[in-house]
Amino acid sequence: EIGAHMLTEMGCTWVIVGHSERREGFGMAGETEDLCAKKCKVALDNGLKVMFAIGEKKEERESGVTMKVCAKQLEPLAKLLS
Repeated sequence: EIGAHMLTEMGCTWVIVGHSERREGFGMAGETEDLCAKKCKVALDNGLKVMFAIGEKKEERESGVTMKVCAKQLEPLAKLLS
């Protein structure tokens, strides 16, 4: 784990937040939609550009709920940034 200020000091300009592997948690508790939104806000506040990753699992896509899943992942971010 690394802080946004550390990334900017190293010259980074972009970050990825909300990657599916982080959301799934590598076999442990993953990052929630709220946590991903907060991490995005911190990155933006520190001058970083953010690629905010969203997406459905294969089973969700096959059951036709892609847009519902993506909207749920974006909702906390939209509230935080508005």
